[in-house]
Amino acid sequence: YGDGYPRGIQANTPIIIDGQRTCILGRVSMDLIVADVTNIAAIVGSDVELWGKNLSINEIASSADTISYELLCNIAQRVERLYLKE
Repeated sequence: YGDGYPRGIQANTPIIIDGQRTCILGRVSMDLIVADVTNIAAIVGSDVELWGKNLSINEIASSADTISYELLCNIAQRVERLYLKE
Protein backbone atom coordinates (compact mmCIF):
# COMPACT_ATOMS: atom_id res chain seq x y z
CA TYR A 1 0.00 0.00 0.00
CA GLY A 2 3.01 2.29 0.18
CA ASP A 3 2.86 2.60 -3.62
CA GLY A 4 -0.92 2.66 -3.85
CA TYR A 5 -1.76 -1.03 -4.25
CA PRO A 6 -4.63 -1.54 -1.80
CA ARG A 7 -3.85 -3.03 1.60
CA GLY A 8 -7.33 -4.51 1.77
CA ILE A 9 -6.83 -6.67 -1.30
CA GLN A 10 -7.80 -10.30 -0.70
CA ALA A 11 -5.38 -13.21 -0.69
CA ASN A 12 -5.59 -15.14 -3.97
CA THR A 13 -6.01 -11.96 -6.00
CA PRO A 14 -4.54 -12.71 -9.43
CA ILE A 15 -1.30 -11.29 -10.75
CA ILE A 16 0.71 -12.09 -13.87
CA ILE A 17 4.41 -13.05 -13.61
CA ASP A 18 6.29 -13.40 -16.90
CA GLY A 19 2.98 -13.94 -18.69
CA GLN A 20 1.78 -16.65 -16.30
CA ARG A 21 -1.23 -16.15 -14.07
CA THR A 22 -0.73 -16.75 -10.35
CA CYS A 23 -1.96 -15.07 -7.17
CA ILE A 24 -1.06 -13.00 -4.14
CA LEU A 25 -0.48 -14.83 -0.87
CA GLY A 26 -1.55 -13.13 2.35
CA ARG A 27 -1.84 -9.37 2.75
CA VAL A 28 -0.15 -6.45 1.05
CA SER A 29 2.45 -5.13 3.52
CA MET A 30 3.54 -1.54 2.84
CA ASP A 31 6.09 -2.12 0.03
CA LEU A 32 5.78 -5.88 -0.18
CA ILE A 33 3.52 -8.34 -1.99
CA VAL A 34 4.10 -12.08 -1.73
CA ALA A 35 3.18 -14.14 -4.79
CA ASP A 36 2.72 -17.86 -5.29
CA VAL A 37 5.50 -18.91 -7.66
CA THR A 38 5.09 -22.64 -7.05
CA ASN A 39 4.56 -23.48 -10.73
CA ILE A 40 6.28 -20.47 -12.28
CA ALA A 41 9.89 -20.13 -13.36
CA ALA A 42 10.14 -16.68 -11.75
CA ILE A 43 13.49 -15.08 -11.05
CA VAL A 44 14.56 -11.76 -9.57
CA GLY A 45 13.70 -9.21 -12.24
CA SER A 46 10.73 -11.11 -13.70
CA ASP A 47 8.00 -8.91 -15.17
CA VAL A 48 4.99 -8.63 -12.87
CA GLU A 49 1.61 -7.25 -13.95
CA LEU A 50 -0.72 -6.17 -11.14
CA TRP A 51 -3.28 -5.02 -13.72
CA GLY A 52 -2.98 -4.10 -17.35
CA LYS A 53 -3.01 -5.72 -20.76
CA ASN A 54 -3.46 -9.28 -19.48
CA LEU A 55 -5.28 -8.62 -16.21
CA SER A 56 -8.34 -6.40 -15.93
CA ILE A 57 -8.17 -3.62 -13.37
CA ASN A 58 -11.87 -4.24 -12.76
CA GLU A 59 -11.07 -7.77 -11.56
CA ILE A 60 -8.52 -6.35 -9.12
CA ALA A 61 -10.89 -3.61 -7.97
CA SER A 62 -13.54 -6.21 -7.23
CA SER A 63 -11.05 -8.13 -5.08
CA ALA A 64 -10.34 -4.92 -3.16
CA ASP A 65 -14.05 -4.08 -2.81
CA THR A 66 -13.63 -0.83 -4.71
CA ILE A 67 -13.71 0.56 -8.26
CA SER A 68 -10.93 0.80 -10.83
CA TYR A 69 -10.88 4.62 -10.72
CA GLU A 70 -9.97 4.55 -7.03
CA LEU A 71 -7.09 2.14 -7.68
CA LEU A 72 -5.69 4.44 -10.36
CA CYS A 73 -6.06 7.55 -8.21
CA ASN A 74 -4.24 5.92 -5.29
CA ILE A 75 -1.02 5.13 -7.18
CA ALA A 76 1.73 6.96 -5.27
CA GLN A 77 3.82 9.71 -6.85
CA ARG A 78 7.01 7.67 -6.49
CA VAL A 79 5.72 5.02 -8.92
CA GLU A 80 7.27 5.51 -12.34
CA ARG A 81 4.79 6.26 -15.09
CA LEU A 82 5.25 5.28 -18.71
CA TYR A 83 2.90 6.85 -21.23
CA LEU A 84 2.48 4.79 -24.38
CA LYS A 85 0.89 5.98 -27.57
CA GLU A 86 -0.76 3.30 -29.67
